[in-house]
Amino acid sequence: MNVEVQINDYIASQPDPRRSNMQKLHRITLQVLSTGKLWC
Repeated sequence: MNVEVQINDYIASQPDPRRSNMQKLHRITLQVLSTGKLWC
């Protein structure tokens, strides 16, 4: 299982409103750090 799938599965397992907040934060993080690695 790759890291992106693990992150998405973890976020999906969270209750709202936490899930919504984490989805927004994850999208922003990916935009800001578009050339970065999710995990080493």
